[in-house]
Amino acid sequence: MSSIDSIQQLVSTLRQEMVGRLAARFARGMETVKAARLARPAVAQGRRLEELIARRVENIDPDDSEKGRKAFRIFLELTLLHEFGEDLINDPAFYQLVDKVQESMEQQPGLQGAVQRAIANLVEPTATRD
Repeated sequence: MSSIDSIQQLVSTLRQEMVGRLAARFARGMETVKAARLARPAVAQGRRLEELIARRVENIDPDDSEKGRKAFRIFLELTLLHEFGEDLINDPAFYQLVDKVQESMEQQPGLQGAVQRAIANLVEPTATRD
């Protein structure tokens, strides 16, 4: 499986597990986001997101002891920006929300395995492409 395919699976899993929780926090902007998403082809959006995640993960120092956690953070951050609107990038509350989502996912026993699989799929493909 290519890293792009594994990223697609991660995005699908994240959508299923987190969108319900996060939608209420971003309800005000959802209509604008939906309109913007309709204006661009969905396939191109998904491919762009996957490529951006992969590039950002590749830029993490391979010797960084926090590489897996940082890769997962990149995945969460970019996926949420993609889903709820890139204009959130300038909102400090967005980054606090990403912190809370990551902490929550890492601490919930039912999600720990999924988080570890996500990290493996994010980090391992970049290590084998050298």
